[in-house]
Amino acid sequence: MVPDFVGGESRFIQRAEGYVATLANGEVILEDDVHTGARAGVVKRSH
Repeated sequence: MVPDFVGGESRFIQRAEGYVATLANGEVILEDDVHTGARAGVVKRSH
């Protein structure tokens, strides 16, 4: 359970296990199930 909704409400999460690495835009963002701190994405907004 993660209490990250507005007002402190909780939700169930299930993390993936067993992956060596996860890449986004050519950067490793998860390595051995640990976040590397990389922020490979870009927020796109229409005005």
